[in-house]
Amino acid sequence: MLDFGGPFEVFSRTRTEPGVESRRSDATAPFRGFTVAPEAKEVVATGGPCGANAVRVAAGAPLRQSVML
Repeated sequence: MLDFGGPFEVFSRTRTEPGVESRRSDATAPFRGFTVAPEAKEVVATGGPCGANAVRVAAGAPLRQSVML
């Protein structure tokens, strides 16, 4: 879970403006994190379902300048 959840949390909460208020919206977010999987369904880790759903299906995912695996 840490390999998935840790980096996702860091990148999804990063803001270019300091302070708690900046994290209440995506206006100052330099990254937009989302999950990509072969099928649009719940992501299952080795230990079982992890409560995350794939937002994009790999075949239809938009091209990105950077990808975190």
